[in-house]
Amino acid sequence: MRDDLSLTLDDAAAMLRHAKQHADEQVRMKAAELAEAKKKCSPYERIIQIAENVYEHGGIKRLRERERKLAKTRPISQTIKKKTRGDERAFAAKTRSWRTCHIR
Repeated sequence: MRDDLSLTLDDAAAMLRHAKQHADEQVRMKAAELAEAKKKCSPYERIIQIAENVYEHGGIKRLRERERKLAKTRPISQTIKKKTRGDERAFAAKTRSWRTCHIR
């Protein structure tokens, strides 16, 4: 570089190239950081599912476990379907009241 404050075209190009490389590296680092943060985040549906289960003191989890177990062991009979539907209706009624009070 020259002693006076003027730059040659090559000097300016080198400075701009260096600045661009630095900016590109910053973008790559932030993209990697974002990808890592996304791995740690839960989707909205899962968060609602967890909140409902906490609100029901584990009732939803037990209901799903019972449904999975019944599906594996034998075909679901009409009486079991009716019982599950009744549980779902009771849960839906409880959840509706919870959602109207707590989610805005």
